[in-house]
Formats: sequence, structure tokens, C-alpha cells
Amino acid sequence: RYLKVAIKLELNDNDAATRLNDRIPRIRDSLLLLLSSQEAEKMRGIKGKLRLKDQIFERVSVIVGEGSVRSVFLTDFVVQ
Repeated sequence: RYLKVAIKLELNDNDAATRLNDRIPRIRDSLLLLLSSQEAEKMRGIKGKLRLKDQIFERVSVIVGEGSVRSVFLTDFVVQ
């Protein structure tokens, strides 16, 4: 299976953006582990995508700091 995902994050302030940029390797590692553990069929439906957005929100919030992330947007999503 092939998965392509583009994610945009809306952050609460510039300090959160600085913390996010400083922690990109940890965030990428965490999200790659999360994405590779997903079942392709579950991610095709809207419920699966919404669950995935929630999981991304939680993981990034833990790494960057609670209250730093306002929203997660999936701007590209392809499962083959």
C-alpha cells in the first residue's frame, strides 16, 4: 500500500511555531510511526480520516506543548 499525506497545522502563537520548528524530527518520527500503523481501508472513509486528524493533533500537542495546536488540516490524502 502507498499513502501520501500532506498536513498543515494551525498554531496558537509564534512561540508554538518556534517550538514546532525546533522539534520537526520528533514530530516526523511520531507521525510516520502513526501512519504506518494504520489500516488502509479504515483511512479511506471520513470517520477514519477524522480519527487520524485527532491522533495527529494529540501527538503534535504532546511534542510541541498542550494548547499550542489549534487545528490539523489534511491538505492532500492518497491511499493506493
